[in-house]
Amino acid sequence: MVNTPFARAEQDMLPDLPWWKQSDILEYIQMAKTAGKYLLMALLLLILYLRVLKPMLKKLSASMAPPPVSQNAQLQHADAGVLALPGQRNYQENLSRAQKMANEDPRVVANIVKTWVGSNE
Repeated sequence: MVNTPFARAEQDMLPDLPWWKQSDILEYIQMAKTAGKYLLMALLLLILYLRVLKPMLKKLSASMAPPPVSQNAQLQHADAGVLALPGQRNYQENLSRAQKMANEDPRVVANIVKTWVGSNE
C-alpha cells in the first residue's frame, strides 16, 4: 500500500509572487518608509534652523552685545601705557578688592586659603 495523491494540487501550480509582494521585501519597504519619514523630519528641522532660528538668534545676540569699546576708552583704563583687554579689567578689579580685603581683615583671607588647601585632600 502506497500513499499517493489522486490528482496534483493546484497550489503547486500557482506562480511565484512578484518581488514587491513578497513578505521579506515588504518588511524592507516598510523600514525604508519609516527611515524616510525620520530623514524628512530631520531635513525640515535643519531647514527651519538655518532659515529661521539662526538669523533670529544672530539678530538677538547682536542687539544684546555691548557697544564696541573705542581705542581711547581702552587707553584710559590701561595701566602704564599697556592696553587692557576686556577680561583684564574685571581681573584687576577683583585683584584690588582681594588686596583691600586682605589688608582690612587678614583672618578671613587666611580661613579662605585654608579651605582651598583643605578641599584638595
